Formats: sequence, structure tokens, C-alpha cells
Amino acid sequence: MKRAFTLIELLVVIAIIAILAAILFPVFARARERAKLTTCLSNFKQVGLQFKMYSDDNDQKLPYAKDPSDSTYFEGKFGKPAIPLVWNVMKPYGGSFQHWRCPSDTGYFSAYTIAIDDNGGKKAVPPRKPWYLYHGGGSYWFNTRLGVQHGTANDAGKIGPPSVDSMGSKTTATDIPLAYELGFWHTPDAGKDAGTLALKGRPISVMLDGHAQQYSSYADWRTNKYGKTDLICGTY
Repeated sequence: MKRAFTLIELLVVIAIIAILAAILFPVFARARERAKLTTCLSNFKQVGLQFKMYSDDNDQKLPYAKDPSDSTYFEGKFGKPAIPLVWNVMKPYGGSFQHWRCPSDTGYFSAYTIAIDDNGGKKAVPPRKPWYLYHGGGSYWFNTRLGVQHGTANDAGKIGPPSVDSMGSKTTATDIPLAYELGFWHTPDAGKDAGTLALKGRPISVMLDGHAQQYSSYADWRTNKYGKTDLICGTY
């Protein structure tokens, strides 16, 4: 006589598999996100290296370039000609835009409205769309003021402590972000369309001295790091 599984036995096995899946899937998801965060930090280190290579080739100056979110603000403020996007300027040093894209920027987005359309105007990013599609091709932001606000097309801002010291500031190159992301793509709430999501992230930056790291909170990074750009470049 052949034996077979009873319906009850099958249901028990299915229930056990479901319980194990419920336990393990979040663990796998967190591990996958940690791997993406590691990639993101590696991207920033590569971006920092590209800035170093650029400055070595250009008398220790940062690129005369801007982040797409600045639109035509600096051209209007200083009466300068069109300023190129930073990743277009840096492409010869990186070979592609990939180092400027967060691997977790895949379709979730906070209601953050600073995105640039084809005509240079601002518009909202539709929910569930990658940010880089609306941000000139890159997920990360460039601190435009370092290369533009206290420089010109022929004499952009200098990199490193000499430029900081020359401005007579009370900060150092370790406090000034060159490029950054606010970190919300790496949070457990990344799939939610929350307007305050950006404030929940832990920003990741590559700094003026070339080191990259993640910070404890948005408030800490905004006040103690990004905010110090004002000391060497003035306010917007």
C-alpha cells in the first residue's frame, strides 16, 4: 500500500514555510539594503577621487559646474554664462554617470519638489519614479557653491584647506560636503510617499578633504556639515 501526504500534513508544511519566509525575507531585505548602502559609500569615494583628479589637473581648483537642482539660479545671481552640470564636467574622470547614481534610487520618492524639467523650470517628481530621471541623470547632489559662488569660469573655487583658510572661516575641509544624498532611499520608510521622508534619512557625503561617510541624522548633517558651507561661500 502506497503512503501519501495527508491534507493536514501538507497544510502544516506550508504553514512552516510561510512562517520561515515571514522571518527571513525582512532579514534578506535588510542585508540587501546594507549592501546597497556600501555601494553608495563606494560611489562617493569614487566621486571624491574624481574631484581630486580634476583638481590635480586644474591648479587645485574644483570644477566650474552646478547641480541640476540649482537650475539657472547662479547664472541669474552673478550674470555668468550657462554653467554645465557637474557629472558632465566630471565624466572624463569617471567614464560614466554611474558613480553619481544611488543603487537604492529605483522608484520610491518623497514629495520633494526640486527637480528640473527640460526648460530649466522646477516641477514635482511623480511618486514611485527614480529621482535621477528628473535630476539630470544623477541621484546625488553637488554643492554648487564651492565651484561657483566665490569663483568664476576661469577661476573656480579651490579644493582643500587652502581655500578654507583663505576665506578666513572657522571650519575645516572635513566639514564641507562636496557631494551628498540625504539618505532616505536607505530607510525602512523608503517605499512611502511621505513629504518629510528626507528628514528621516541619514545623509551620506563626500567631504572637501575627500573622505566619505554616513551621518547620524539629517539635523546633525545639515547644521554641523552642510551649514558650514556658508562660512566659506556666503549664503544663497
